[in-house]
Amino acid sequence: VFPLYGVQPIFFIVTLLLIDRTDEYQLVFYILLFKGSQFISVGLIGTLVGSALYFANSCAAPFPVQPFDTVLFVAQILCVWLAFLLLPYSQEKGRVKYKPLPGDTPEEEAGTICGMPYYRGRGGRLRPFLVHDLFVFCVALGCGLAGLFLVAGTDAVRFSEILYWSRTLYGLLSYPFTVF
Repeated sequence: VFPLYGVQPIFFIVTLLLIDRTDEYQLVFYILLFKGSQFISVGLIGTLVGSALYFANSCAAPFPVQPFDTVLFVAQILCVWLAFLLLPYSQEKGRVKYKPLPGDTPEEEAGTICGMPYYRGRGGRLRPFLVHDLFVFCVALGCGLAGLFLVAGTDAVRFSEILYWSRTLYGLLSYPFTVF
């Protein structure tokens, strides 16, 4: 967890480019590592930093959000969603195959899309978390837009605060991923 702004998004974008995106384990590990560290660095540390700024400066200091940080943050979220979407096309690599238990249904290839095998059950337990993450993103975006139009107006300091707290809300609501 590295709370300096801009470093964490670049790290996770480069990590997605470097991992084997056809390996189910690496995709799941990437998603859980990203969302867990997002909860800590963007959610918890962001809340502490924002609260300290309010307490120490009575809202006089600008919040540490730049447009470039916001672009990187959105790119990082898109990378995680891409990892979610790649899960059905991934393969189990390096896992020992055990004799199936009675009642287990073997995972079958559901077909191919663009020449890539598609497995219907891959990422099954993480699928509801993708829906949760999309919902949380829409809530944070809605709160940010509401704050922007109702409070911020053209004030650059207020605009920076709205971006900061929207991102922090999104980070805090990533808590369910830390259970893994």
